[in-house]
Amino acid sequence: MNDFFLYLVQVSAGLVLLSLVYKFLFEKLTFFEWNRFYLVGGLCVCIILPLVSVSAVLSVFEPTPGNAIINTVEIQADFSSQIVPFTFEIYPTIQSSFYETLLNTLLAVYITGVLYKVVLLIRSLSFLSRLRRKATLIKSESFCKTYTQNIQPTFSFGKSIFLHEDSVVLSSLELEQVLLHEQTHIRQYHTADIILFEIAAIAFWFNPCLKHLSDALRKTHEYLVDKYVSAVSNDTVGYGELLVKLAMQHSGTRLTHTFSDSQIFSRIKMLTKPKTNPMQKIRFFSVVPMLVLIITLVAFIDSCKPDSDKGSDLSGLSASSPSGAKTIAVISWEGNEKYSDDELTGFLGLKPGDIYDSVFTQKRLYDGKGVVSRYMDDGHLFFRAEPVITENGGQVDVKMKIYEGEKAKFGKVIIKGLKKTDRKKVLDLISVKEGSGFNRSALILSQSQLSKSGLFKSDAIAINPLIREKVKGDEFTTVDMEFEVTEL
Repeated sequence: MNDFFLYLVQVSAGLVLLSLVYKFLFEKLTFFEWNRFYLVGGLCVCIILPLVSVSAVLSVFEPTPGNAIINTVEIQADFSSQIVPFTFEIYPTIQSSFYETLLNTLLAVYITGVLYKVVLLIRSLSFLSRLRRKATLIKSESFCKTYTQNIQPTFSFGKSIFLHEDSVVLSSLELEQVLLHEQTHIRQYHTADIILFEIAAIAFWFNPCLKHLSDALRKTHEYLVDKYVSAVSNDTVGYGELLVKLAMQHSGTRLTHTFSDSQIFSRIKMLTKPKTNPMQKIRFFSVVPMLVLIITLVAFIDSCKPDSDKGSDLSGLSASSPSGAKTIAVISWEGNEKYSDDELTGFLGLKPGDIYDSVFTQKRLYDGKGVVSRYMDDGHLFFRAEPVITENGGQVDVKMKIYEGEKAKFGKVIIKGLKKTDRKKVLDLISVKEGSGFNRSALILSQSQLSKSGLFKSDAIAINPLIREKVKGDEFTTVDMEFEVTEL
């Protein structure tokens, strides 16, 4: 979830930068084709770039060594003694309940906004669909002319031009200009741009800069079409008068291109504005340092991620992966009796051919369904596993030396730190029962329930195992569990 919100922040920052650059550098230029490319291309870059691992892309260009150097490294472990030092650790650590609640609340708000925007888009599409079904259609090769009886202005969507039958009386020349205007929208695929921005508005509904960019794109579409139609008709003044004649009409949906709208004055201004000096195109090259800045920021954020996060994607990659990563040649086990080698390898979730990463391997050992969890959930409190890694050029042999140890059972449940909270109420939150077999998952669940109860400080809950001296003839070692809490 953290990565998802980080992605939203990265895209939003890119949209803010994209909007500011357009506002101050490009908005008043008459290079409408360039402006359109900047707006559409910039949106795509902002959405896609944070999804790309820049460090992985750059690593493709790193030189690979010509000759592999063979090293052999062994981590020795002594399992001869039945008495092992005991270290109790619950993995993973339970996060603050406040932090979890905040993330869940933000996610709920985000999903609500997304659903609202989806409903608006569906309503707009339904409106256009109903309008088209009730209209009189006249099809041609490149577009479909649609006469409606509703009081609607002339507008286009997709390959359809919607005309009102008798709302405004137009001369044949004016009607020809109106149709040419909407046909130009169709030929230049402006609806595709609008749909792209509407979909982006669903995912990033909370960012006001996206609406500014969308409005700027719609203006650019109109500038492009006005420029073309006035040039073809060779009558800029007459075309401007037609815009005024049909001014202040609105189609009722943001998905369409209305012939004349509330932006009429800016359109006429652009229509009569002298062409910008071609040398001003050099401004667009300012996008290059901006793109470099964005790539640098993404690479920096990517490099700041914990190694364990990066390692979680290593499983299943082939030996041809870049940057000299070593792959696993063999996985073997030593000291196991309860499970077979194949079963343990399946629990580990790695296989020959995967990239070897020490942090990720440790994580796989200790995660919710990993090797350590399997043993410790079945009473093997003293279980240990240590990897012995032998490197050989671009490959490694992984030997897991394990000590299964004796089984243990829960003894007394001790609660320290209670002053005002009823002990029975706390015991109801603890899944550990006296006399039952030791179970690591029960301890994790107990810690989680205590943390979320609202009775104690979530970051000050400690679990201390107190191992009793083993009684002769007893199959299990008894361990009392001390839960140390701090009340709110």
